[in-house]
Amino acid sequence: AASINHFFRVSNPGEASAVASGAAGDWKTTGDDLWMLPKGSALAGAVDVCRFYGHPTIGPNSHFYTADAGECAGLKTLQSQTPADKPRWNYEEIDFSAYLPESGVCPNVAPVPVYRLYNNGFARNDSNHRLTSKWSAVENLKAAGWSLEANGNPVMCATGRPY
Repeated sequence: AASINHFFRVSNPGEASAVASGAAGDWKTTGDDLWMLPKGSALAGAVDVCRFYGHPTIGPNSHFYTADAGECAGLKTLQSQTPADKPRWNYEEIDFSAYLPESGVCPNVAPVPVYRLYNNGFARNDSNHRLTSKWSAVENLKAAGWSLEANGNPVMCATGRPY
């Protein structure tokens, strides 16, 4: 949403349509579309991507995606140990599947690197992450004070993009 400088990736067509129609507020598309695999893909090397959400009033009022199985499990454990009336990431679902980079390099089957940036908003209860394959978006967000995660390496790899 432009008004709060938040970004949200949507893979479900019905949810995407609802968000585009304004059902979730003032969200605009960035045009940073990616081709990922359907959730639960059985293709060799594909992994599930976990989707988490905070809470609209308790926080964080944001979504978080990870293709790292350890990170997903860690957040689920943290959720089970944090009272529901406190800010936490709540597991929603496996949202899609993707490939992981090896030593920072995406495989030939999924050559598009996907980076994750963080707005450093925890202290103000305004955490948000952005997944992007556009290096120009990475540079713009870094200039605005966002942190590039994973030591600057991609966090997952997409099979393509429509632009």
